[in-house]
Amino acid sequence: MTSFLDRLEQQSRREWAHATALLERTASHGPSPNTQKSRPLSGTVFELKTRLGVRIPYFYDEGRVIICTEMLLKPKKIELSRVVARAKRDRERYFAAKRLQSITITQEKT
Repeated sequence: MTSFLDRLEQQSRREWAHATALLERTASHGPSPNTQKSRPLSGTVFELKTRLGVRIPYFYDEGRVIICTEMLLKPKKIELSRVVARAKRDRERYFAAKRLQSITITQEKT
C-alpha cells in the first residue's frame, strides 16, 4: 500500500492529500455517512473512496484502528467481488494472527 501511496503522490499530489486526509478523518471520527466517500462492502469490510477513483478496502480493529487491505483504482464490477473476497480473507487472517499473538503492528512515521 505504501508503494501505491508513493506513486499516487508523484502522479497527483492533490489526490494523495485527499486519500490520506480521508484515512485520518475516518480513524478519528469513524466512516463518513456520505456514501460517495465511504460505504460498506460486506458486513465488516468497508471502502473509502476518493473523487478520482482511488479505493481503499478496510476493516476495523479495536479503538477505531483502520486496517487497510489494499489501495487500488476503482475496480470494474466483475473485479469488485474479488477485492471484497481478498479483504474478507485478509480480515480473517489478521484476527487469527492477533489471537495467536503472532502479529506485529507498526505505525508509519508521518
